Parts: sequence; structure tokens; C-alpha cells
Amino acid sequence: MIQGVSSGSSSGILGRLVATLLSKELGRSIVVENMAGAGGTLGMSVASKAAPDGYTLVMLTQAQAVSETLYDKLSYRLMEDFQPITQIATGFYILAIHPSLPAKTMKEFIALAKSKPGQMNYGSSGNGTGTHLAAALFTAKGGLEVTHIPYKGTSPGLVDFLAGKVQMYVLAVPSSKPLIKAGKIRAIGMTASKRSSDFPDLPAIAEVFPGYEMTNWQGIAAPTGTPRPIIDTVRNATIRALSSPEAREKFEELGADIETSTPEQFRAYIKSQVAVFGEAIKASGAKVD
Repeated sequence: MIQGVSSGSSSGILGRLVATLLSKELGRSIVVENMAGAGGTLGMSVASKAAPDGYTLVMLTQAQAVSETLYDKLSYRLMEDFQPITQIATGFYILAIHPSLPAKTMKEFIALAKSKPGQMNYGSSGNGTGTHLAAALFTAKGGLEVTHIPYKGTSPGLVDFLAGKVQMYVLAVPSSKPLIKAGKIRAIGMTASKRSSDFPDLPAIAEVFPGYEMTNWQGIAAPTGTPRPIIDTVRNATIRALSSPEAREKFEELGADIETSTPEQFRAYIKSQVAVFGEAIKASGAKVD
């Protein structure tokens, strides 16, 4: 199973968990290869050249939908070179601001940012990342002049955010939960289309900007040409694996919801996500050669 992310990332940890559970169901050892780099496109390029014999799987994330618009040239074609098998998880991001700001709600922050055009910053874990695009789409829909400060990963950005050097940050749930509880950041919104049972008092950004949605998700695919019986075998085994109490508990720890689908449903979802992230990328102006 090829993953285009680092082993220590939330997606990397989730991928290894799924591989372990899937190994038990299939009675086959699944070796996970993390090929991080170039926004996940390095691993995808390698996977696209693998034989379609069922011995190579690839973990897809929202990064692949992002790359379709972010990169001018790719050595593979997402919708043509890969056969989706099933989605496995979906999650969302938390929109947070520094607690030193007088704003207490999303609407108050929007009003504050509008009163200070060009004077406020937001951080992200890098150009074209999910956290960047979620924030960029928010500022675009609000007509806000807030400067983007890209960092090389989440950790260095968080240091500046906690110090108040950037006023807004979009974070993954696992990163944000302890900081919210400790009062070190102020959560004002979430990027899912509706409120979450984990944060019942936190409004969805869509409540202020109808139609807004930015999710982080994972799924499994194989090189195009992999026989349908193999695709179905892997999908059915994945669904069985994810129905276990162990899977539900681990997914919850990672701030993700289990979400499975048919290959056809997953293909349609990927296509819709390419469109969603394409809008966000155009709003952000991000581009990679």
C-alpha cells in the first residue's frame, strides 16, 4: 500500500491502521510504503506505474484532489490511472483564532477583519495544503483581506499562532482539541457542511457562508486495469475491517469518521472534491510548477 504522506501524519497513521486491519481480513501481509514529497504526487506517480494485478494498493487523500488543480503538470491522471475501491474516512478542520483577539464568534471575527484590511494574518502548514485552502476559501467568501503566511508543516506554524504572530489558523481536529480545552486557541467554526456531535456548540462555516465545505478524507484505490473481482474483494474486506470496535475507537482518536462507499460512489466523490478544491485554489492564487 503506497501512501503519499509521512508515516507520522494523521493520514499516515490512519493508513497504517487500515492496512493492519485489512491484512487480518485478507490473510495477507500488507506492506505500507510512505512516499511523501511533492504534495503526495511522488507516491501517486510510482503507484500509477504498478502492475494492475491486485498486489499494489494506494491510499488516496484530499491531497490528490488538490494536486489536480495545484500542479500544472502531473506524470499521472487521477481519474484515468486509478480505480477507486472505497472511501474509508472523512473528517473536517477547525477554524481558530488567537484568544487575544476581541472577537468571540465567527461573525465578530469577520467584522474585525473587515475593519482592519491587510492588517491580519493567517497561517497554514504550507501552500496548497488542506489547511491553507480551507482558510483561503473562508477569506474569499467573506471578502476578507487577510495575509497568508505558509509554514513548513503544522508545528512551526502553531508556534507562531500560539504566540499571536498570526491571528487565524485552520487545524486538524487532533491538533486542535487539547489547545481548545486549554484555552490556548479559540475555535469559532468548523469546515464540515453541518455541526459535529463532537463539537455541538461550534457552528459550521456554512451557517454563515452557505455552500461552504472543506473536508479531509481518505480512501483506497488500485491501478486502473485491476480486475473487478479483486476490487470487490478488497472493498468487502475493508468494510468488514472497519466495522470492528477497534477501528471505531482508533478513528475517533484521529478525529475521523468511518465512511465507506462503492467504487462508483467513491469515483463520483473524488470528482466533486477536485471541483471543490479547484475553487479554493483559484481563490488562494496558489500554484506549483
